[in-house]
Amino acid sequence: MKTAFETRVNAMEMEYRTALTDASVMTTLIGKNSEDIKTAMSSMSDVITKQETEIIGMQQSMQGINLAMDTRMAPLQAEVAGMKADTIKEVEKVRAEMRMQQEAIKTSGTGTDGNGRREEYIKPVMEYRAVSDMLELGDDKSIFRNWRVKLKDALKQILKKKEFLKIMEWAEDPNTELTGDETMDEIMQQAEDEYGIPQSLAVYEQMSEMLATLMLNKTDIKGEAFLMAKRASNGWIAWNRITRWYLAISGENLTDRMAMVMKPQQSKKDERVVYDVESWMDEMKECRAPWSNRAGMGLQVDCNTQHCNPSNKGEDGL
Repeated sequence: MKTAFETRVNAMEMEYRTALTDASVMTTLIGKNSEDIKTAMSSMSDVITKQETEIIGMQQSMQGINLAMDTRMAPLQAEVAGMKADTIKEVEKVRAEMRMQQEAIKTSGTGTDGNGRREEYIKPVMEYRAVSDMLELGDDKSIFRNWRVKLKDALKQILKKKEFLKIMEWAEDPNTELTGDETMDEIMQQAEDEYGIPQSLAVYEQMSEMLATLMLNKTDIKGEAFLMAKRASNGWIAWNRITRWYLAISGENLTDRMAMVMKPQQSKKDERVVYDVESWMDEMKECRAPWSNRAGMGLQVDCNTQHCNPSNKGEDGL
């Protein structure tokens, strides 16, 4: 009995020692792994600290950039806001003026001038179809005379008055010399001195603006007339220069044109007599112009004999 008990005790003692050994081994392993874990954790902590430092540095840089941008953008934003406000005011002003003009057109078809007098409302000249449909002038001088007649007719329809025609006639006169440096007051004074045209600044300025627009929009951009219009300081000087250029006669065709003036052809229809007479008078005026180099050669053609006498059925008459 005692022997069995002792055996049992010995076995239990062996198991206990084995357990102690295993526990010691495990403690050793845990201690070793704990050092590795501590080392790894320390390395990770260093990495995290470095990254946090970099993030803080980046945040500080971004704050500096944002501050600099805010400093620069503040005056720009203020300027843009001011421009926006000014633009809104201008747009509202234009809209108000347009509404007033439209109301004036609806009620009476008229507006008022600076002195409160009623006057016809005039659109920009290029918006009128009578003008926009006209041919564009190039370097072909042969079409200018009829083009000029159509232009004057269109302007009469637009303006519903004729006093400007006398000023245009003066500007077209071959004897009208403009240097190109004249002011509007000097042009008015010269027209009054040479043609007896009453001075009216409103008419001169309105027609100057129209003629300048017409000459820039109705001449070939590559042509000589466009360059003259572009260089002119106002519409009257442009009209004077361009008219002189288109009506100038070269020595080659002067003889032929003089022959046609001296012996005009007969009108084919009665209704064309007036037109043909006016054309003949234009031809004669151009042939007698200073630029035709005809010093000392006067034209003495009798209009009544050559054009207007219905009984004249000769070969050379109408």
